[in-house]
Amino acid sequence: MPPCLTVLASVIPAGGRCRDGWKTSRALPFPGYDQRAKDEADRRLRGDRGCETGSSMSTPQIPGYTASTPRRTLADEWLPDGDYPEVLWPEAVVRQISPEPFEWLTIVEHFFNDDRHGGTSCVLVDGADIESALGDVTWLGSDLGDVGIWGDGTFEDGLSGTDTGLAIEFFCQARDHHGLRPPTVEISHPFLWYWDAFETAGNWLYLNRAGRDQPLIRSAISEDEYRVQVRALEFRQYLAARGRAAVVQFDHVENADAPEFERKDSEHRSEWVNASWHCLPETLGLGRSAFSRLLGRYLILPLEGPRKPRWEERRQDRQYPEFQYGVDPNTGSPLLHTCNPDELGTYFDKDGSRLHYLTPIYFRREVLGRYVDEPSRYEVTATRLRCLDLWGVDISTNTAGLIEVYLGDLGRDLPSDEWPHWLGHNVAPEGEMAEDRFRRDILNQPSPSKDLPRRVRAARSSVASAAQSAFGVPIWRDLTGPESTAFQRLHGPTSPEPTALNGPVLTMTKALIDSIDPKSLRHILDEPSSEVPSLQLLESVELGTGGDGRSTAVLRDLQRLRSAGGIAHLSGKNREKVLDQIGIVGMKPNEAFDHICTLVSEALEALAERFDDYQVVDNL
Repeated sequence: MPPCLTVLASVIPAGGRCRDGWKTSRALPFPGYDQRAKDEADRRLRGDRGCETGSSMSTPQIPGYTASTPRRTLADEWLPDGDYPEVLWPEAVVRQISPEPFEWLTIVEHFFNDDRHGGTSCVLVDGADIESALGDVTWLGSDLGDVGIWGDGTFEDGLSGTDTGLAIEFFCQARDHHGLRPPTVEISHPFLWYWDAFETAGNWLYLNRAGRDQPLIRSAISEDEYRVQVRALEFRQYLAARGRAAVVQFDHVENADAPEFERKDSEHRSEWVNASWHCLPETLGLGRSAFSRLLGRYLILPLEGPRKPRWEERRQDRQYPEFQYGVDPNTGSPLLHTCNPDELGTYFDKDGSRLHYLTPIYFRREVLGRYVDEPSRYEVTATRLRCLDLWGVDISTNTAGLIEVYLGDLGRDLPSDEWPHWLGHNVAPEGEMAEDRFRRDILNQPSPSKDLPRRVRAARSSVASAAQSAFGVPIWRDLTGPESTAFQRLHGPTSPEPTALNGPVLTMTKALIDSIDPKSLRHILDEPSSEVPSLQLLESVELGTGGDGRSTAVLRDLQRLRSAGGIAHLSGKNREKVLDQIGIVGMKPNEAFDHICTLVSEALEALAERFDDYQVVDNL
């Protein structure tokens, strides 16, 4: 039994009286109890019990056990009177029927087994027709999702139609393929376009303004059943934009063995649902003596909610956070200011009463970690953080190693979903602005940034180009897939942990050593043996062009770092020796990375120059 439930059980014993005088009839429910037992515990823990002393107790709201449902459901409004087998009343189903969904909403479903069978469907109606949409309990839209051609040549595209005088619109279906293959989920294209959604593994996602995946539609398809669900808040936002309401239609049959009873019929209608239910002591040929059927429709109304398409997020009113920009010298307290660009000063202000837009704000280096870890989505350079083609913000590293962003850029360029992350890494100013940034941004002078990963990539390209010109063959295989992305987005460690160096070093060794093409090198050397290692072949090419082997030696040290330095394998006894050879003993991970990038760049640039000189001499 979980510890928290053990405590509750000790507070409210079965059939006894607790210390505060609350009388109970049975113990709290635990995993495996039926829904009615759980509901009983829910009512007791919410306070729906007689308290003889007037005392009260705070209890946790635990989803599935003690949490109350924060929405209306059909179960709150309807429970048929009379005598009938409780097993035939689909309480779990009616508890899921709600006009106010806020999580996942089932819009298409089909299931069939000996105990129960049924399904769900969904159509859209005009917002002005919601009353008519509840005119009956039978399903609407049986012709939607299929093409029809009438005898007079009239073509129906299956996207919209009329049923019992009500204009309806297609939204979703699971198209059957006659058993040849599993059903195919089909979604209204305007809905997918509205959210700019994309499919992956049978589900649909969309990107918010921050560029993060947001679930939109999920499906579960098997041979005997399927279910399609949509995120309720996004669905209702779409309905609001379209001026539509959704009619969700349900049909649920329960089969069970039950003693003799009289047939029971019940109906319920309110402003949002129309349903009927009946149970009979008859068999449907499934080995059970009785069955019941729940049939009806209910409305999902539009809602202008917090979930907006990416292109509408910019229009939303937002509360700009305050970032620390300094320290009060008298109290030591942090000085805070909003990042709202409209409340910041500019060069055109008549006085200096407002904090300037270009006030630098500082963050721990770890703030970049979440972006560096997703190179397929984010690009982090020395001067800019960019997410796909969605957003970007200028950054820099100051002399103290802190990440620097202008206060106004935080409010203008950084999506609001990212603000909490950056606030968590905001620190007091320390150090000075990098000289190259000061020259570019403040003095308006050209000044190149120190971008060491870019220098490594440029040096590799120079060697490849020089080798191709000198020997007619490439010395590296082209990088593809994740390896190419990782190298193109190479960035230094963002954490002070020693293991933070592992990822960048592994990326460089894959791009510079593992991708060496030994076949091309053997061609250059006229070396028939395939047993000679790649680095040894490259060293022979370097020496054959008049080099001294120093460039290859740097790459060999990089390979040793990967092996003996505990990056590709467990740290070996030669780890300190390798670190000393490279010259990074005692360095922080980001300092060691910069040092390695400098060594590798210089080695590759020297090798490219050697190949260029060899080509010139050879031509002479």
